[in-house]
Amino acid sequence: MAATRLIKYLLYLVLLSTYKSLPMAYYVRIYWIFAKNLVLARSLPQLFPYGKVKYVFQVSEYKTYNSPFECDFYMHKSNSCYIQELDVARAELMTLVFQRFFVERPTESKTWVFVPVANVFCSFKKEIKPFQRYNIRSRVMAWDQKWIFILSQFVTGKDKVCASAVTKYVLKDGRKTVPPIDALKFSGLWSEEVQRKSDENLKLVDYFVNTDEIDGFEL
Repeated sequence: MAATRLIKYLLYLVLLSTYKSLPMAYYVRIYWIFAKNLVLARSLPQLFPYGKVKYVFQVSEYKTYNSPFECDFYMHKSNSCYIQELDVARAELMTLVFQRFFVERPTESKTWVFVPVANVFCSFKKEIKPFQRYNIRSRVMAWDQKWIFILSQFVTGKDKVCASAVTKYVLKDGRKTVPPIDALKFSGLWSEEVQRKSDENLKLVDYFVNTDEIDGFEL
C-alpha cells in the first residue's frame, strides 16, 4: 500500500510539473488570455487592465518554464514547442496592444476580428533545459499596408537570448483585410513618429514581406 501511494503521489507530481503538456492545456492557456484581456478587462477593469497600452512598441513579457514533455531527444526544448509557445505569448501581446480595437470596433462580419499567422521565422541560439524558466518578450516591430510584424525573444537569466522569432500577421474582418494603420488609429496608437520607426524597422524584415517566390518554388 505504501508503495502504491508513493507511485500515485509521484504521478501527481509529474502531471503537475508538466501541466503545459496535458491534453487541452494549450487551449486553456490561450483562451484564458482572450477571456481576461477581451472580456473580463471590459467588465472588471479594476482587476484586469483595459486600454492601458499607450505606445504601440510596448513590450509584453510572458513568463513560463520548459516542461520535460516539451523536450526533444537532445533533452532541451523542442523546436516545434517554441512555435506553440509563441501562440500564447503573441496572444497576450496582441490582445493588450489592440484591446480597444478588438472589443470596441464594429465589424462588417458581425463577429470578432481575427489575426491569422502568415509566416514565422525563428532563429535558435541557445538551448533551454528541462524545467528551466524563461520569459518571452514580444512587441510590434513594424507594419505595412497589409502585414503586422511581431518580434519575440525567448530570454533566460541575465537576459540571455535563446531564440528570436518574427511573425507576420494579418488582421481579418471576415474575408476582408483590415489595414494595420486603421487598427492603430482606432486604438489611439498611431502617430507620424511611430510610423517613421515602423518604416525603419520594416527594412529589417524586407525579405519577409513577399514570400511568393519561395511558396511557388517547385520541389
